[in-house]
Amino acid sequence: MTLGDLKTGMTVTLRNGIGYIVMRDTCLDGEEMHNILWRSGGFWMPLCMYNEDMTYGEAKESEFDIMEVFAATSPSFIYHPFGTANMTLYSRRLGV
Repeated sequence: MTLGDLKTGMTVTLRNGIGYIVMRDTCLDGEEMHNILWRSGGFWMPLCMYNEDMTYGEAKESEFDIMEVFAATSPSFIYHPFGTANMTLYSRRLGV
């Protein structure tokens, strides 16, 4: 799986254990469209900082590397986006 395979609504878990929701073509500033990872509380990270292999920036290992990708398996995703009912699409072993 590559960065280009991520679709809006998928969830990811970063190396630091924090989960985010993929949001493509999202308007953050009222003008430009962005591809981002978003989590509650208004925290977000731009996908443009990621490499195609879903590693973050230039670092060999970053706490922001995408380690797992999940897809919703039911409409309850809206209420529990990081629940165990989601299907794992990708998982990277730590240190690989």
